[in-house]
Amino acid sequence: MASFAVKLRPVPDIVTLSTDAGFSSFSFDATLINRTTSPVTAGLCGAAIQRLEAEKWINVYSPVCGGGASLTWRAEPDDSVAIPVKVADSPDHQAVFGTKARVVAGKYRLILLVNRGTDTRSADTHLVTSPTFTVRD
Repeated sequence: MASFAVKLRPVPDIVTLSTDAGFSSFSFDATLINRTTSPVTAGLCGAAIQRLEAEKWINVYSPVCGGGASLTWRAEPDDSVAIPVKVADSPDHQAVFGTKARVVAGKYRLILLVNRGTDTRSADTHLVTSPTFTVRD
């Protein structure tokens, strides 16, 4: 199978964690770089933010999707698009997001579902993982 020539890069490599009213959060732009000969489409539904903990990647955040509406981004062949990403948790993280993992300082990565073409329901779907980036206090 040929390589899927789409890359995902967090910008910048170091992100600052902020805490306000008991909520921890961080935000950054990721750049989706398309080196294929077809347009590609990515959406936040199915995306995940993972943190490296004890040499294992754990999910700490996935957007809640539903109702048929989703944010999507399209990158034309040999082009790129910026994707704004905001990750947040609360003191009730486990109850709200269904996981014990909290948004804290550490090493993270972003995973997106990327579709070849303009239809986000395409059968030609690939998981694209960013390089590791650092979140610090």
